[in-house]
Amino acid sequence: KRITQRRDLMDMRSTSHLLVYGEGCRKAFESSILSRQCKIKSIGSIKLDDISAKKIKSNRDRKRVLYVITNYYENAWYCGFTPPFNDIKYYIEQCNIVFGLIKIIENTNKAEMTIQLHPGANLHGKDPPWVDELENKKNIHLNREGNFVKMLDKHDVVIVDCLTTTLLEAISTKLPVFALTSIISPPLHELTILEERVTRLVCQDWRLA
Repeated sequence: KRITQRRDLMDMRSTSHLLVYGEGCRKAFESSILSRQCKIKSIGSIKLDDISAKKIKSNRDRKRVLYVITNYYENAWYCGFTPPFNDIKYYIEQCNIVFGLIKIIENTNKAEMTIQLHPGANLHGKDPPWVDELENKKNIHLNREGNFVKMLDKHDVVIVDCLTTTLLEAISTKLPVFALTSIISPPLHELTILEERVTRLVCQDWRLA
């Protein structure tokens, strides 16, 4: 019941050993009856270990915020969890985050922001609608290419709006991390653990403006 993606279930059907990251992930896979035919082993992550080993120095006068957006659902792929992505909510909250931060940046002139656009095709290959409003904005940078991990040491704060691998990579650093948890939210006991490292952003309750 804890494994909702068909692809992950198929992994257990097609192999004799499955390597996963972390004890929580191992227990989730072992909760499936398919684990009877597949041995689940918990291992570490070389990539996350490398990120956590980096020493990121922040001695800039102008603080740099890295905002990593998720792509829109568009009803274009199978979603194995309930409720699925809600593009309207994501659009609204991305606008709240982006334009709220822009207001702070313009008022203080002490920060700048890089928006890491999702490498996948958004809206039939186009950027989110709000991107057009950011052209020629001072201290606002759009990044359509590049490696997210390589950008971490160039920034002082990280914001993510979807709890994906990007969040794991961000919290492996010692940078302050903010995460939007109100659209796709893990169970309460997992949120409690998450709050030990991450500051949560919640729809309606949180407005930068």
